[in-house]
Amino acid sequence: MSKIEDVMHEAYKMGVNETVINRVGELKLKEKNKYVPLGDIYDLAFNEIKNSVLTSSDKNVGEIEEEIKSLKNALGEIQSDCKHTNFTIKYIQEIKSPKRVCDNCNKDIGYANDKELKDSGFM
Repeated sequence: MSKIEDVMHEAYKMGVNETVINRVGELKLKEKNKYVPLGDIYDLAFNEIKNSVLTSSDKNVGEIEEEIKSLKNALGEIQSDCKHTNFTIKYIQEIKSPKRVCDNCNKDIGYANDKELKDSGFM
């Protein structure tokens, strides 16, 4: 079997064969890979995809919770730095009410007044 067949056989067993083919297409377009043998490009693409799959599936609950906490902190910093100059009136399902939501940072910035509700079609 050739290197490409071996790689694609492994990719098929993992269920990532289409993803590998797409990645090969991307890698072939890069100037730095212009003279790289096709078998090596398939190998590179498969290893990238395989590592990506393993990385995401190897995380435990604690790591995922830490990542969520970190992302929430980052979002909070972005929202606290935002000036909230533009907003849209949106219906918030959790509280079953329309509220002002910042267009830039997506933060709930308060209840809309009657004029805003009417202008937005809620009244």
